[in-house]
Amino acid sequence: MTTFSQFRDAFVPGSQVHFSALPERARSIQGVSAGFTSRAIATFIDIGLVAVLVLGAWGGWEALRYVLSGFYDLPSVTGFPLLLLGYFVMWIYWTWSWSTGGRSLGNVLMGLRVQTQSGNNLGLGLAALRSLLSVIFALGLAWALISRKNKSVQDIVLRTEVVFDWAPLLPKVDMTFAMEINE
Repeated sequence: MTTFSQFRDAFVPGSQVHFSALPERARSIQGVSAGFTSRAIATFIDIGLVAVLVLGAWGGWEALRYVLSGFYDLPSVTGFPLLLLGYFVMWIYWTWSWSTGGRSLGNVLMGLRVQTQSGNNLGLGLAALRSLLSVIFALGLAWALISRKNKSVQDIVLRTEVVFDWAPLLPKVDMTFAMEINE
């Protein structure tokens, strides 16, 4: 890492300085197809988030019912409806995340982005279809273990890909500027 005094000594007045928040090691794989492990970790983060949301909503609902009812019976956990609700919330969450920038929370934390093969963002329809396939056939991700291009079944069928991308979701801004040091 360059110290400020090293930078000042090496700086040529009137030259342009380029800043990048992306570490050197990450730059070499920026835009490269992501492998199974990083994609699986991102998926587990998303599943954990949705599980917390669904169980939190169910717990809040049961607490409200318990407080408002005159009966003091303990709520019972019904697994199947909660599981269906979890699948539905996961489908909505991934559809929204992938259509509005290609990143869910898990993808952001792992530095991934879902995109078309041409590098564009998924539209709402394609994102909904990809998330539906991902929810129904989650084992399709395992195909990335043997695929030479790290593609899941969903990627092959819908012509999408998951790439390493640490760039922020902000519009691209030119951060190049000239800096002068007055002595």
